[in-house]
Amino acid sequence: MIPFLNWATAVVAAPRPIPCLHRCLQYLKTNHLPDPIVFAEPGLVFTTEELRLCETVQRPDLQSEPIPFLEVSPEGRHGNFQNWLQAGADLLKMRPEADVYLIVEDDAILCEGSVGFADQFLWPSARCGAVSLYSAACNELMRHRTPNLVPFNRRGMLGALAMAFRRECLESLVRSPEIEHWQGMVSQRGKCPPRWQLAGVDTWIGNRMHDANWQIWCFSRSLVNHWVPPNAKGRQNSTMNNGPNVGRRCPLRYVGDRPGDLNVIFKAINLEPVE
Repeated sequence: MIPFLNWATAVVAAPRPIPCLHRCLQYLKTNHLPDPIVFAEPGLVFTTEELRLCETVQRPDLQSEPIPFLEVSPEGRHGNFQNWLQAGADLLKMRPEADVYLIVEDDAILCEGSVGFADQFLWPSARCGAVSLYSAACNELMRHRTPNLVPFNRRGMLGALAMAFRRECLESLVRSPEIEHWQGMVSQRGKCPPRWQLAGVDTWIGNRMHDANWQIWCFSRSLVNHWVPPNAKGRQNSTMNNGPNVGRRCPLRYVGDRPGDLNVIFKAINLEPVE
């Protein structure tokens, strides 16, 4: 299914013991997403095939004004929190004509047909700022047993692996003065790490959008897999030394890499797109 709207895609990537990027890019290609831009942390080496599938920006290089309070490590690293936000700012500048801004992480596998399918439902409400193609197995979403598209009605968020944004919402995030006050994920609070070590960008996005009355909508079966190579063991392949993708960290009832007709799986969706 080919998307009708004009999608611009950013991939945030960092070196991993076992690379994930090639698989991520392959599935972006099967979803007919043209010219994804990979925003790569220092040390990530691209293969010839990966370079054929994407455009690249190697940190510390920027393509737009720096996000507020950007601090870069001596070797040029932005880190989880800053690279995601700077990728959003850069994507807005590099693809000003886009209708939809998709930001994915390099271990996200978008199932075949997910982009064209989601494209039909943008935007599901007047204050929908983002539709997350990835859904984590959290209580907020698990209670929706029938496959559907539903609003995420609380602060915070678990997993910003593949989020499609309205321009206005993404602009408000990457220029937010609240960037200065983020202290990172729970284990970092009160420790004042350098800004390039800050993590928890998913929680920050959820908090900021909720406080600004922007809605996040999610599918009650995930269209995206949080992929770990078969020969990796959880935290050994995480760029943030996170635990394995189990429990709340795993995708919610993932539809599979090649799920067939998503309109049949999600036949309960009954929404009229909102301009």
